[in-house]
Amino acid sequence: MGSFRNLTELASFRKIILLGVVASPWVLSRTLADDGKPAAVAPEQSTFFESKVRPLLAEKCFSCHGVKEQRGGLRLDSPEAIQKGRGNGRVLAAGDPDRSALIRAVRFDGKIKMPPNGKLSNAEVAVLTAWVKMGAPWPSAASKDDGAKTKSLVRNAGMKITDADRKFWSFQPVTRPTVPKVKNSGWVTTPIDAFILAKLESKGLKPAPPAGKRTLIRRAYFDLIGLPPTPEEVREFYADHSRDAFAKVVDRLLSSPQYGERWGRHWLDAVRYADSNGLDENLAFGNAWRYRDYVVNSFNKDKPYNEFVFEQIAGDLMPSASDSKRNERLTATGFLCLGPKVLAEPDKPKLVMDIVDEQIEVTSKAFLGLTVSCARCHDHKFDPIATQDYYALAGIFKSTKTMENIGGVAKWLERHLASPELQARRQAMEPKIKELQTAHNMAVELANEDVREKLKKDLDAYLPLAWEYWKHPDSKSAKEIAKSEHVRGELIKYWEERLKIGQFKDLESARAALSDARANLPIPKTPEMFYSDTAKVSVKKAEDALKAAEAALPPISEVMAVEDGHIENCRVHIRGNTQTLGDEVPRHFVTVLSSEPLEHIGPKESGRLELAKWLADPKNPLTSRVAVNRIWQGHFTEGLVRTPDNWGLLGERPTHPELLDWLASEFVGPTMDDGRWTIKDPPSSIVHRPSSNPVPWSIKRLHRLIMLSSAYQMAWVDDPKSFQIDPENRLIWRANRRRLEAEEFRDSVLSVSGKLDKTMGGTLLTLGNRGYVTNDQSANQARYASYRRALYLPIIRNALFDMFQAFDFGDPSIVNAKRSSTTVAPQALFVMNSSFVLDQSGFLADALLARSGPNDRERVAEAYLKAFDRTPSSNEVSSAISFLGRYETAATAREPDPQKRKRLAWQAFCQILFASNEFIYVN
Repeated sequence: MGSFRNLTELASFRKIILLGVVASPWVLSRTLADDGKPAAVAPEQSTFFESKVRPLLAEKCFSCHGVKEQRGGLRLDSPEAIQKGRGNGRVLAAGDPDRSALIRAVRFDGKIKMPPNGKLSNAEVAVLTAWVKMGAPWPSAASKDDGAKTKSLVRNAGMKITDADRKFWSFQPVTRPTVPKVKNSGWVTTPIDAFILAKLESKGLKPAPPAGKRTLIRRAYFDLIGLPPTPEEVREFYADHSRDAFAKVVDRLLSSPQYGERWGRHWLDAVRYADSNGLDENLAFGNAWRYRDYVVNSFNKDKPYNEFVFEQIAGDLMPSASDSKRNERLTATGFLCLGPKVLAEPDKPKLVMDIVDEQIEVTSKAFLGLTVSCARCHDHKFDPIATQDYYALAGIFKSTKTMENIGGVAKWLERHLASPELQARRQAMEPKIKELQTAHNMAVELANEDVREKLKKDLDAYLPLAWEYWKHPDSKSAKEIAKSEHVRGELIKYWEERLKIGQFKDLESARAALSDARANLPIPKTPEMFYSDTAKVSVKKAEDALKAAEAALPPISEVMAVEDGHIENCRVHIRGNTQTLGDEVPRHFVTVLSSEPLEHIGPKESGRLELAKWLADPKNPLTSRVAVNRIWQGHFTEGLVRTPDNWGLLGERPTHPELLDWLASEFVGPTMDDGRWTIKDPPSSIVHRPSSNPVPWSIKRLHRLIMLSSAYQMAWVDDPKSFQIDPENRLIWRANRRRLEAEEFRDSVLSVSGKLDKTMGGTLLTLGNRGYVTNDQSANQARYASYRRALYLPIIRNALFDMFQAFDFGDPSIVNAKRSSTTVAPQALFVMNSSFVLDQSGFLADALLARSGPNDRERVAEAYLKAFDRTPSSNEVSSAISFLGRYETAATAREPDPQKRKRLAWQAFCQILFASNEFIYVN
């Protein structure tokens, strides 16, 4: 069923809720606004409605309030009917669940309780509440298609994929467009520029002038490594007047290990990386960091993207020439394990299918930009994706083992990072270890038996003490007995509890029961203190032998990973219900993207290997396009397709379709052509030419191609004429403004203060694997007091680091192909009140004051260079000096020490720098 599986899953849609009724140029809707006028629905809202709300209404409401029957005069199967309500008024108040009669009814909050046969689950109530809160959008059947005539997008059940479906732009094969001719050929340094300029010239627009060196170096550093340049690096770039000065900066950054950390973070957003499960059992993913490090290393090595894709789907099934390669590829399959899961789900078939659904969601969105999971309950309402396609993919993932202990509280699968030979060595040593374990247990048992025999001899002496303790518990002698040596105290407690001394008339009666009790005499909690010398030697010898054998075991780590499980096709789940099954569907891929007959998947194969081949195939029309678009977005803030995880009919069309295909074909490289650029009438001073043998699927090569273009190096300018024609900069006539993301801001503060720890890899999660990070009795157990890069801080679902939340970090439970970017008051308040920012301001102040040579004006200049990569104007210096003086004077009353007052003033000045727009904006 298309509802939230858990209340926590509702949080994944907060971005959708915040969108309200944001307009989309392609989707008309009928919302339940008071004026009744059609409003636009965002693609995310349409997806939410079709995958969550409509199936829930259909299953729970339409039988009584639909086309056949309208109990109470109420109909709920259209927005008009809902707006009409029943005889006594409307049932929904759009945007306000608490004032909506429908929501009160499903909450069982009042006289009317619906459905009458039993309350909806909390998750289902949450779905309807979220829907009403976002304005109760109801996507209509009307839409524009490629800017042409309006037609219905709502597809009929039991759809057949047609040639017309395959003609949709994103399903067409990637082509190699001819680089266009342009008038201003002198502006063209790469073919990218020709495609951009051709569009601008067709609209009578001109590109913005080139950005200055300060802007360029900041842009390059933040784009590629997510850190600001140091003052020394800025000075070096300013002093380099060669034609390839910027190219040298780009090459150096692409070779930096920090490059993989920055671009690995982009990928982790797209695959919903987290260090905890996040649903009913918010347990620590103690080994998730291994997948994160795999991603970082893959980017740093410039692993071909097709191989990167392949490994994450089926790395465990790929042949590997070495143990390290085998471990690397096994780690890559953590991609399929990282999602949130309801581990204690009582409905086990639902648990399995929910995990399958989540894997289909992340695979289809991350690699293809398609919302395949919308076809779980019915044929996709908009895209040519049939329910049969969904369950064909579901068969592949259901045949993959992701979880174990399904019958109880489920556990995600973890596998050994070791070669078969190493595992065989361990297995060969296990019998000897079991033998030594048995010998150790026997030595301990014999020693304990000696203690037991010793204690039996003293029972007659201890029993009177216990009797006295029971008879007079408040007496001085009883209190002394209570403080007696450990064993005696335990025996007294034993006699009190086991013999129940109070039942005996006198001590002799209790003593008569002694013979029966001797056989069950307990061993003290710490029997070692009563061992004989002989017993101590025997136990120590057995213990040492066992430890030595265990230490000789070859060490094996574990990693979140999958393996092939029980191979089976999946049957269609009617309306997504695991109890209502339809026809069995052979395993295959998305039909509309498969131009050739569907590849046969054997009865002994899960199909993951074949799926990986299909995804990584250069003929797949979406894999290269989606990847290229993601890289473009990382440099221009917007992709050529502005809905990076929705390339279906509800997604936006590319602003530059020819450029997108040219980049995709260039990305794939020699597998489609030789990769050489062909520019008609090229200028005489092209800065960069590609290698004659370009590496296929190279992401670093694509970075370089983009960044050395004139388009990338444009400045941000305010041109009223261009703005009037293209206010959203879809034609790319200037650079876009970009704010630092959460990690960039934090890491930049640390970098400027001099405290950034660049140690790479590993985990900062202090909890043990599968330990509770949060639950209903405890707060977040994760810790964030580290000066390492933000990439390495724990990502805890349901308890995200507050700094991340303040600065638009993506929700780690869902695919985030594009983060939101907000400018809100709480961000400024955070910087003003954060102990982290205040501490780093103090460290920067200390560094500035520690320089004995410079005066305060020179220190101000150094602070500006560190924070803003530029020198301040004379007015800025004077203003800073004035502020420092006034602050010191004002602080006299609370701090008599002049040196401490000076530090406080400089700390406040540095905090102002960190809080400024110039610090948080790249350009």
